[in-house]
Amino acid sequence: MGAGRARDDRLAPRSPLPAPAPGLAVNRGFGLRFAPLSPPPEQEPMSDNNSLTMDTPRFLTASANLLHAAFIRASRAQSKRHFARIQGGNALDLATLRSEGKGEVLFRVTLDHTEFRGKIGFPVFRRAVELLLGRIGERLRLKMDIPVYASEQTGQILFSIPALFEDGGQVNVMMLGVDAPQAGITTLKLQFLDPEQFRQKPPEAGAA
Repeated sequence: MGAGRARDDRLAPRSPLPAPAPGLAVNRGFGLRFAPLSPPPEQEPMSDNNSLTMDTPRFLTASANLLHAAFIRASRAQSKRHFARIQGGNALDLATLRSEGKGEVLFRVTLDHTEFRGKIGFPVFRRAVELLLGRIGERLRLKMDIPVYASEQTGQILFSIPALFEDGGQVNVMMLGVDAPQAGITTLKLQFLDPEQFRQKPPEAGAA
């Protein structure tokens, strides 16, 4: 096998996700509420009756389907163009979801690769997304608990579903987050984290 082959079969988090940084709170449940882009005329914008709410499984299912369509099911050429857009710091529009009687919400995605180790390219990115979606699908299928890290300052959240993989001897970790909701827009964030957070600490000298 070539040195550039991505593999994850023998990689798994060796320790729980580190404690959240100051300003982050861990929630076991998650409900996303946002105002639709085009509310029905008979309702007041931003009212409680005019908001959409998804629980964690529904939100992750919808998000995973949209990401799969954009980066896995799409042709290589189209997927590569999508990657180039978000790698350059731009948001990619994924789809507009509609709810009967409650308007529309645009889903977008961005990429944060500031903590990526090595040189990020399309093949590695696509493999990371594929692994992440597999991890999400597994958690949903097994109905596993999914802790959510929420920032009290920014409103951003991060789902604790790390996808670890190795490429060319370098380990990286991708996770899915969501920026603070805006009226009519939900922005998913594919985010690489410092892989050192997931390394197992060596046992202390003299430990049994």
